[in-house]
Amino acid sequence: MFDRPDVPTKTDASWMFVSREDRAALLGHGIVVLADGIQRRKRWVLLAARDRDAAQTRGRAVFGPRVDVTVHAEGPRRLEPLICDGYMEREPGRLQLRYATTRSQHLDDVLVEETDLVVVVYATVCTPTYNVEPEVTEGPVHVYLAAPLGDRLVIDGVTGRAVPFKDVYAELAEEFGLEVGGCDEEVDPFDDGPTAYPPRDTP
Repeated sequence: MFDRPDVPTKTDASWMFVSREDRAALLGHGIVVLADGIQRRKRWVLLAARDRDAAQTRGRAVFGPRVDVTVHAEGPRRLEPLICDGYMEREPGRLQLRYATTRSQHLDDVLVEETDLVVVVYATVCTPTYNVEPEVTEGPVHVYLAAPLGDRLVIDGVTGRAVPFKDVYAELAEEFGLEVGGCDEEVDPFDDGPTAYPPRDTP
């Protein structure tokens, strides 16, 4: 559950000791309190800051020598490439891509470049630098192409490999005996991707 195995897994308020005043004061200097608690009667605090040395010094000044101060990352969140799990063309020119994320993550952007032969997609996900939830859920994201997909190959720029075709509606229909009609929006309760990316302007 946690990035560091040597910190406690309890995060309720009774385990936390950093005051709101200290959190605000540190944040005013670009230092984020990611987590804090007590383990084996030892207080610890996890910080994030671009200037690690300055954050370590200020953290020790605020909390004193009896607190284990660790600068864990440069910030509370980071951007990472995200592999595409599947695609299908929901209607001509509208490509549905499937990505797996946790509740603590959100999709940042999906870049799309296309030629007459291929469509290349590249996604980035915004994820916490600490305490990433382990449960992953796959969901749809839509991108709009300059032209219908046709017989072009969809390539994942993160892996350099072809993205597999994935019709989740046919899979659900087979599993639950449903009648889901391909691109029929009225019977498509699962197609609720939060973001749609329009085609980029081309010179």
